[in-house]
Formats: sequence, structure tokens, C-alpha cells
Amino acid sequence: MKANYDQLSDLGKEQSAILGDYLAEIGLKFDKIYRGDLRRHRETEEIASTASRKVGLPWEVEVMPSLNEHQGPKVVKWLLSRIEAGDEAEELNELRSLLDPIKATAPKKQYLAAFEHATLAWAKSSFDTSAIEVEDWKPFRTRINTALEEIMAANQASGKTIGVFTSGGPVGVGIGKALQLSDEQTMRMNWIVQNSSISEFLFSKGRFSLKTFNTIPHLKEKRFITLV
Repeated sequence: MKANYDQLSDLGKEQSAILGDYLAEIGLKFDKIYRGDLRRHRETEEIASTASRKVGLPWEVEVMPSLNEHQGPKVVKWLLSRIEAGDEAEELNELRSLLDPIKATAPKKQYLAAFEHATLAWAKSSFDTSAIEVEDWKPFRTRINTALEEIMAANQASGKTIGVFTSGGPVGVGIGKALQLSDEQTMRMNWIVQNSSISEFLFSKGRFSLKTFNTIPHLKEKRFITLV
């Protein structure tokens, strides 16, 4: 992993620029843009906005910290540090047995396996995280759902097109809200969100429906197709 996860890689900057070119090419007019206040949210939105601003398409932005990503990586780092320190707690047994066969030969594969296992268990409240300062999964999901409700309430006029720049976790929560998924199913959706992908929702009073999920019509080259 990068030393600072909260920033775009060079590839991420390219993906954002390609996304922006695509949005301008199809002439998408946003009535309002919302984004989280993480650095990578700002960088993605600012890079993507360039092409639309050049051709005079509207791009009004409101920053909503409530759209920020969950703290799953912090939970995973904490669990792995406990294993490395020799913590023999029973709650770590399954994660420990998962990592042992691949620890020495595939550190990236090890982290991805640990991330999926640990965040899924975290979503199911299998770990007591009171020892660290972290927003747990259920409060996170509530926060994102509340942010979505606030956005919808502020944009009830028929025919409005709203853009949201955020991360894989909030996208997964949006899918979970639309499809009424469990915490476990919602977390699994989080894992498969592709970088710079587009998901579309339809909303009106009392309605929040999924139209498309995780589409990448703007990414034509295989090297640009990556997961969050």
C-alpha cells in the first residue's frame, strides 16, 4: 500500500481526467456536485471538472464530509499489528490461519485477503474495536444513508441531475440502500467498485432506485481498469 492512501496515484489522476473528458463529451449537465472532503475526493473532482468547465458546462460543488470513506483500512491495520505482536485472542484465529500460508511469498495478496476477511467480519460486528479510535461499520452506514437523504431532500425538483464524488464504501452503501441489502452484502459490493466507475440512481420522494452500477464506458484500455 502507498504510504499515504488519501491521495491519487498517477494512474488515478489519469483515470479522473479520462472520466472528466467523457462527462464533457456526452454533455452531462449537473445541477449540483457533492463530494467528501478527503484529499482523493477533491483531487478526483477537480481533475474531472476540467473538461466540463472548458466547454462551459455547469459545475457547482458542495463539500460534504459525511460522504467520506469508512475506516476499514485502520481496522485491518490494527488487527494485523495484533497478529504480528503475537496476540493469541480467539477472535483473530480465522484471520491468522488465512494469512499464514501466504505471508512470506505474496504480501499484496496477503493484504487483500486480510482486508476482505477483516472488513466482512467488521461489518458483522465480529470484532470489538473499542481499543482504537474508529467509526464502526454500522454508524458509517447510517452516516452515508443520512447524507444521501440530505442530498435528495435538497434536490427534490423533478429532472435534476446530481453528481457525487466519493469512495467505494459509500457507493456500496448506496447500492445497499437501493436494493435493501444486509451489512454483509453491502460490504461485498464495496469490494468490487472500480476506480472512477459510474453508478447511477434514480430518486424522488420516497424512492431511491439503482439504474446502473460500476460502469466504466470511459476506460477503453485494460491498464486503466483497477479496483478501489
